[in-house]
Amino acid sequence: MQTLIGDYELEDSFLENSLEKHRDTQETSIESYKLILPELGNRQRQVFDVISKMPNVCNYEIGVILGLPINSVTPRVKELRDLGLVVCVGTKLDKVSNRNVMIWGVK
Repeated sequence: MQTLIGDYELEDSFLENSLEKHRDTQETSIESYKLILPELGNRQRQVFDVISKMPNVCNYEIGVILGLPINSVTPRVKELRDLGLVVCVGTKLDKVSNRNVMIWGVK
């Protein structure tokens, strides 16, 4: 089955796997986030929260979930990468653009 989020359909298995992986988030990642949380802007926090709850999510999916255009998401992901909070964990084929896109996870 698929779940419609905005105009984007996510496989239910993707959502279930993402939630399961979130439960396995390492304590060190959570501690790092807590330490840097006061320094993060609102949008950075929103993007980080999506990535931590739904690992293996791409920029487009983050935008759909948050109701933001991709050009608001991409710079926030870059900032989180620069802070060492998120990393690219691989690529996947985006069904909308039919291109390979990077997917993110917490460090």
